[in-house]
Amino acid sequence: MEWIRSLPLWGAGILFMLLVLPWCLVWHYRQAWRGARQRRRWQEERASLALAGAGLGVWEWRPEARQLYWSPAVFGFYGLEARAEVTLEQWLACLAPEQAAALNHWLGQCRPDASGTELTLTLPRGGRLRLTGTWLNEHRQWRLVGMQQDITHADTELRRMSRQAYLDRLTGLPNRNALLGELEQRCRESQPGVLVFLDLDGFKAVNDRHGHEVGDALLLAVAERLSHTLRLCDRIYRLGGDEFVIWLQLDTPDDIRAAERVAGLVIRRLGTPFQLTQVQCRISSSLGLARYPADGDQPGVLLNLADQAMYQAKRSGKGCFVWAGESVREITASHLGT
Repeated sequence: MEWIRSLPLWGAGILFMLLVLPWCLVWHYRQAWRGARQRRRWQEERASLALAGAGLGVWEWRPEARQLYWSPAVFGFYGLEARAEVTLEQWLACLAPEQAAALNHWLGQCRPDASGTELTLTLPRGGRLRLTGTWLNEHRQWRLVGMQQDITHADTELRRMSRQAYLDRLTGLPNRNALLGELEQRCRESQPGVLVFLDLDGFKAVNDRHGHEVGDALLLAVAERLSHTLRLCDRIYRLGGDEFVIWLQLDTPDDIRAAERVAGLVIRRLGTPFQLTQVQCRISSSLGLARYPADGDQPGVLLNLADQAMYQAKRSGKGCFVWAGESVREITASHLGT
């Protein structure tokens, strides 16, 4: 080591740079590489947790090598414990025979030049998965990379929201959206019937005197009484407030006497006092009737005519019904009682 001591200061510096500095640089970059790999692993883990929380998992299929990859979340969709490898045969074994055949056919049809790389699977345990894929070319080899999503609860929530869009929140009856849609359907099918626009007489006085809770209870009681009054072939809707619409189905377009009997029965039933929890209420009802297709062949036209006839019934003394365009054909509450 005497030769090292005999080196001048500048020589020792050069020796340090040649021998020690490279090792320092190697150690530094090695630590930086380890840190980057650790951060990347953390990012992948966070992304995996986020996808799993959203009911999503990553999958990959290499058809030439017949290699399959699932992220840990995908194993959970099929009730399996996550492992390093999974084969196509193991995937097919997780499915019912008809679903396995559909998946096998789908993978066979999926090519880089094909469209529609999406499939929905129903699992034996009752869940539903949506598969999506995108073709990628890497080193002249095609691979199908995509997502698997658990849509079991999403379908349930979608159905629930769809039902809410067509149901009245208070009474549970079909609402205006349901009415318009079903009227269009009946018009397309040329199904004869009578549209009844019903308004409660005296409801506002009950609501103002006893409060909204009693008013809501009265509306619920009216909906229940109407449901027990109408025939199985008829349909009742709540438009809002104290307005209801009834569709009375007819065997023939000229069978209006059947509609009159039902309308008269509705007026009598709703004229009977309602015994609520807090108070007894007495109301009446005014009905406007419009025939399909005699009075109109469009939902909006029928609804407007029945609405006008209902107001004519109110002007005629309430507690009665009036046919659209024929105000002379009305039956008052006193007539109905005879």
